[in-house]
Amino acid sequence: MTFVEQLVQKKKSGKDIVLLVGLWVLALLIATALLYFALGLTAQSGNSTPVALAILLAVGAFALAFKLSGNFTVEYEYSAFEGELMIDKIVAKCKRTRIVQVAAKKIEQLSPIEARAEETGKFDREVVAAPSKAEATWFVTYSGKKNGRTLVLFAPSDEFFAELYKDQTRDVKAECDEKRLRYGV
Repeated sequence: MTFVEQLVQKKKSGKDIVLLVGLWVLALLIATALLYFALGLTAQSGNSTPVALAILLAVGAFALAFKLSGNFTVEYEYSAFEGELMIDKIVAKCKRTRIVQVAAKKIEQLSPIEARAEETGKFDREVVAAPSKAEATWFVTYSGKKNGRTLVLFAPSDEFFAELYKDQTRDVKAECDEKRLRYGV
């Protein structure tokens, strides 16, 4: 009985970077507008309370931007234990969600990503649990009641792959070995 796990950090896409920069620019604009408005009120009334309130709200805008920017940090944790593949999505190093849990006997295919072009049929769900879709090195397919036919793209280390492979059925191992030879993996 062995337990193997691997942590993989998702790379930020161009869209993620644009959203992150936009979030901080928005926080800066809100803080600037609040301070500008408060200084105008103070000049008219001579009361400094609006400035103090604006500073407090500006700090709040930056704190909110800081908290929301953590949501752009995503990691995937692969675990293989007692014949099960589990993949958790970890957001901001604190919120963990199980996105895949499948027993080895339910895995229909374990193949190198190069064999993806051979895969026919439609998937009800596609899970990309790799640094990026382009960096996925293996894929798994399985069918379940909850999510239907599922395709999982991931990038396991050699140690993790060996543990996952060990628990597969004879048919899945044979097909995997044939595709590894064909694609030189």
